[in-house]
Amino acid sequence: MRRMLFVSLSFLAVNAFALNNRSAVSVNGSDLNPCTTTSPCRSFGAALAQTNPGGEVIALDSGGYGSFTAAQAVTVSGAPGFHAAITAPAGNGITVSAGPADAVFLRNLVIIGAGGSNGIDVQSAASVHIVNCLVRGFTSGSGVFIEGPGAETEIDHLFAQGNATGVGINAAALTRDRITNSQIDDNMTAGIDAQNDVRAVVSDTSLSGNAIGVRVQSTLQTTADVTLDHCIIAANGVGIFASNPDINLRAVVRLYGNVISYNVGTGILLSAATAFTYGNNAFSANNPDGGPLTPLAQQ
Repeated sequence: MRRMLFVSLSFLAVNAFALNNRSAVSVNGSDLNPCTTTSPCRSFGAALAQTNPGGEVIALDSGGYGSFTAAQAVTVSGAPGFHAAITAPAGNGITVSAGPADAVFLRNLVIIGAGGSNGIDVQSAASVHIVNCLVRGFTSGSGVFIEGPGAETEIDHLFAQGNATGVGINAAALTRDRITNSQIDDNMTAGIDAQNDVRAVVSDTSLSGNAIGVRVQSTLQTTADVTLDHCIIAANGVGIFASNPDINLRAVVRLYGNVISYNVGTGILLSAATAFTYGNNAFSANNPDGGPLTPLAQQ
């Protein structure tokens, strides 16, 4: 009898502290709940604390669910068709500080700045995947800020508008980034600001109405190298600005199939930098088009 009672109590104790592979939040939930889909929590932060590494947190309905830190491999997403929002009056909307082998996925989220620093701040991870998110109103920082050394960041269908910078990249070590099918418009400093040791590809993306559409800058003997593929770079103060204060020609832009038009200032402005073209870009109605461009053969 004693042995059976001990086993039963041990089983109950283990289950009382068991974490979820799939956790949930809802506007009708409570952070005192176990954060399951049938008994959801109210905030993303509480749900993450109840989720196994590699698990998932999903917002079941429309509402605001609070800022959070992803410190492990995890997927955080809003259910399709619902408005899963995060408002950041201070600090970051989302901070990614996961381990060097961790993959973090952020999907279907709306992150609004109300005095906060950055919408999504990538500090550390093996890879970060940001899909179908809207980030706006971070007027003192970036919609997405990538500072994590070595993190591979994939951004798809991002809407970054009304921030100081749409996507800022300034990592302490080499970072490889991809931005596709996005709208990065009407940001005060730059749509994309790629600095120091960066290898980035930007494809099928609108960069319009920014002070600078794309800024590429390398310092301290690093190489900032950005490829722009079938992007619209229009109606910015300057379309593309590449510079290297160390005068080592380590700021590199590669252009393939882009439309660079109607920029108030120069279409592409270079300062101790190199711009390569595959010969199939459309420059028009800039003030002036700028350059020079170095031809590259298509293979």
